[in-house]
Amino acid sequence: MKKLQLFIYIFIFGSLFFVGGTIAYFATSFKNNSSYVVVTFDSNGGTLEKNKIKYEVGKNYENLPTPKREGYTFDGWFTGINSGDKVTEKNKPVSPLTLYARWTFDIYNLSPIVSVNNTSVQNGEYFGTLYSTSKYINNLNVSTLSNGNVYTDNSGALQYDNDGALLLDKDNSIAVLDIDNKYKIGNNYSLSTTFYWDKSLISNTEAFSSTVVAISGTAKNYLSWVGIDQGYLFVYSYTVIDDNYIPYLGQELRGYKVVNLSEYDKSIINVQVVGVRDKKTKIYINGEKVSEFVSGSSELDYNHLTLGDLRIGRNLKFVGRIYDFAIFDKVLSDEQVKNNYMSSFAYKNSKTS
Repeated sequence: MKKLQLFIYIFIFGSLFFVGGTIAYFATSFKNNSSYVVVTFDSNGGTLEKNKIKYEVGKNYENLPTPKREGYTFDGWFTGINSGDKVTEKNKPVSPLTLYARWTFDIYNLSPIVSVNNTSVQNGEYFGTLYSTSKYINNLNVSTLSNGNVYTDNSGALQYDNDGALLLDKDNSIAVLDIDNKYKIGNNYSLSTTFYWDKSLISNTEAFSSTVVAISGTAKNYLSWVGIDQGYLFVYSYTVIDDNYIPYLGQELRGYKVVNLSEYDKSIINVQVVGVRDKKTKIYINGEKVSEFVSGSSELDYNHLTLGDLRIGRNLKFVGRIYDFAIFDKVLSDEQVKNNYMSSFAYKNSKTS
């Protein structure tokens, strides 16, 4: 009887061992024979440390890589370069394929020295829905700038329209931004601004032009970077205005250029300026280069930046709306300029008007 019980125990444990071993064997074999696929990642203009990764079929994507591209926000991986479906870590690979990065350009990812726009993080102050990366000044003693006057900006009440643009008219004071450290830029810069203008609102009898963007320091140390004069866009680049350098409209002088704006009257336009000191300055309107000229040689070294006037305490106001503004201490590429225009209010407005 005892021998029979021993035999039964041996048989049961042996069977369990055999079955368990068989299951383990087949499980191991199945695992070793699992199917894997190689996924190729096309960064589409960005950079990526590793562009091929092996994934197990039927299991979720793990640790999808994140590429980098200066001035762009990564929107994700897609099955097509311009179309196709978005792929996330919840999806499962079934066969080898190539995934393509998608990007959205944002000029404010390029770390501007100072900017005013409606998308950047607010770390300064805001005008309507526009945020500034620099402090807004509504009262300023300008005794060194304009005969001892104290500048008061409409009691600090800037006007803006329904789109959030700064609204500048003959009665509205200008926006003055304080630069934390004295404003100085070396051998290159890029400037971008989007604005609306109407020639009929600007008097052609004015002795001086109206300025969209300027930087100023003292009575004879100021620069009107971008402005309008009798239907012409003018741009100064690496020049300091004094009694010996006052160009007249259309005059060819180093560091100064005008562009006819007649075809842009009563419209929103994006203007970008890319300058290299002692070399070339390029002017772009709505993403296209419209002019190039020889830059001046003076460094840009000022205390305040003004939007809508030439300098503090002087009535040379721009009439229109300013939608955004930014200065960079770097040269933007043609591609960055084009993409910046396509992300601006000028481009969006052209598609809806």
